[in-house]
Amino acid sequence: MRNFFYSLVILLAAFSAQQVKADLVVFDFVNSTLNDELAGATQTATSETSGTVVTLTTTSVTAPDLSMGLPAGANLAAETNLASAATTGFLGVNNLSVTNDAFTDLTGVTAGTESTDFNDGEEITITLDSDATFAFVDYVNFSGTELATITIGASSLTFGETNPEDVFNDPFSGLLITAGTPITFGTAGTGNAFLIDEIAFHIPAAVPEPSSALLGVFAVAGILVRRRRTSN
Repeated sequence: MRNFFYSLVILLAAFSAQQVKADLVVFDFVNSTLNDELAGATQTATSETSGTVVTLTTTSVTAPDLSMGLPAGANLAAETNLASAATTGFLGVNNLSVTNDAFTDLTGVTAGTESTDFNDGEEITITLDSDATFAFVDYVNFSGTELATITIGASSLTFGETNPEDVFNDPFSGLLITAGTPITFGTAGTGNAFLIDEIAFHIPAAVPEPSSALLGVFAVAGILVRRRRTSN
């Protein structure tokens, strides 16, 4: 009987562990549906493990209107759009007002060359339609003194170049991001001109109702008891 209970405990532990596995969904922005949109653009990603589909929605895109001499961070929604190159799949902000030397003076980036980069004061805020934890973010053209920021609710992090691939894994240490929580990608400091290659999240796997789990355990227990009686 002792062996029976040991077997039951092991099976229950294995059953529970199987249910807490999370799906990985990766947004790579290739052929992105976020092109040339302001707030309200959407893109989906599908988990290769379970086929779970998660939708990313932009809620705001902001940039400094340097042609009017406003400070970095001023809202320029009317002249700013997302820029996601179909062939390369990089995500950034396209500030349509950047056509003069004010941009060069503030950022150090030549005026008129800004297209898809995250430059000083530019931000994209997104939400997900599912609870999630941050898996990783992969930046491109991230070098020197450039600084990227990510803000989730009251939590904010600043990233500098730390490795050749500029991939930051689990940056928020498993923080649960509830569906609909704003996630803002931006910059800090000056002289920024980088892109985002991929953003990935872990999506909690569906856990069956307790009654379903118990039924499964009792069924296994019944089989074990029957086998024990048969062997005796």
